[in-house]
Amino acid sequence: IIYVNEATETTITDWETLNTRLRANAVPYQQLLGDTNPDAPGHWIMQRSASGKHSLFHSFHEDNPAYWDGKAWTALGSAEIARRENLAGVRYKRLRSGLWVAAEGQVYEEFDPAKHIKTRAELDILFPGWEKWPTIWSNDFGFRDPFVWGEWAVGPDKVMILVQEIYMTGVLVEDHARDIKKATENRPKPTAVVCDHDAEGRATLERHLGIRTQPAYKAISDGVQGVQKRLRPSESGTGESRPTIYFLADARIHPPDPVLVEKKAPLSTVEEFASYVWNEKNGRKKGEEPLDKDNHGMDMTRYGVAEVDELVKGMKSWAQDPAVLAALAARMGKK
Repeated sequence: IIYVNEATETTITDWETLNTRLRANAVPYQQLLGDTNPDAPGHWIMQRSASGKHSLFHSFHEDNPAYWDGKAWTALGSAEIARRENLAGVRYKRLRSGLWVAAEGQVYEEFDPAKHIKTRAELDILFPGWEKWPTIWSNDFGFRDPFVWGEWAVGPDKVMILVQEIYMTGVLVEDHARDIKKATENRPKPTAVVCDHDAEGRATLERHLGIRTQPAYKAISDGVQGVQKRLRPSESGTGESRPTIYFLADARIHPPDPVLVEKKAPLSTVEEFASYVWNEKNGRKKGEEPLDKDNHGMDMTRYGVAEVDELVKGMKSWAQDPAVLAALAARMGKK
């Protein structure tokens, strides 16, 4: 018997490889089984279930006698359900209601874990030598909210791979800097370090890393479009149609943040994709602006993409508008 905990974190290749190892006949049967929280309806687990290649059994919190005694919630169950009742949107539907659903109004509908999350072995096949590519770092500061740092390898055709990340709350910037130095001591030096516009945070990073940083290009619409474009498969130098952004499956360099685990919040950048949705409140329309929640890895990703794709050079900002400059000069009394 092979048992996989949280099976959605495996790939179809993982699952099929495990299945080939069930060849000892010491007992009358061999069995590959797993448990998991629900994911998107297009996940390979649901696809294989629909085709009859494996059986899928649904269970709910009420099925757990430690939570539900048949008539009412136990003390343990009440505490667990209270945490999950505070979830919103797709995370509530998956982690409380047990439904395999996609987010309504998801910003990055193009994101597919099977296409965009890769193991080291898979990357070795797709991009030989990727671990020696030049790198950039992008960063979104946080303390109560997650601090997110990412190291991106940038290769031919400007393919981007998130190879390492920090995704953690409650840690000082100087301590993060120590962990970054340790994680990158044998890695290529970054060609750029782009950060959220936090002057104190940037100064602390620069002091402890000994590397200069630069403010990230933060135009949300431009950045979102840049990430969307990269998620869509496009013609590569090999003639194949591939995305131009990937995420290493074990990119996070530390154990899951226990605070985020308790809150049932995303634990890494890739976990934000499912709940990153358009803000349709107060008269806003789908496609105008993402909801400002659980988006710290999404921001870090936008900053990295904007830097590699040089989005700031391709946009007409106020500083390039002659009329604005003339008005500004008149107000300042200068030519």
